[in-house]
Amino acid sequence: MKTSHKIALFLLVSFAILAIFAWLVQGASIPVLQPKGIIAEQESQLIVYAILLMLIVAIPVFVLAFFFAWNIVRVIPRLSTCPIGSTQR
Repeated sequence: MKTSHKIALFLLVSFAILAIFAWLVQGASIPVLQPKGIIAEQESQLIVYAILLMLIVAIPVFVLAFFFAWNIVRVIPRLSTCPIGSTQR
C-alpha cells in the first residue's frame, strides 16, 4: 500500500472515531458549559478559548511527532544495510 494511501486511511479512521464520539456525546448535558450568570458565562467563554488555543498548539505537535516517527521507521532499514565507511546511499 502506498504511503499516501496509508496516511489517507489513518485520517479517515481518525475522523470516523471523532464523529462517533461526537454522536455519542450529542445528547449529554455538560454542566460546566451551561453557565448561570454574567461572570459564569464569561468564564465559560474563557474555558472554550483556552481549549481552542491549546488545540492550536497540540494538534500540530501530534501531527509532527507522527510524521517524524513515520519517517524514522521508513529510513532506519535503509541505513542499517549501508556499511559505515561507504559513501553510497
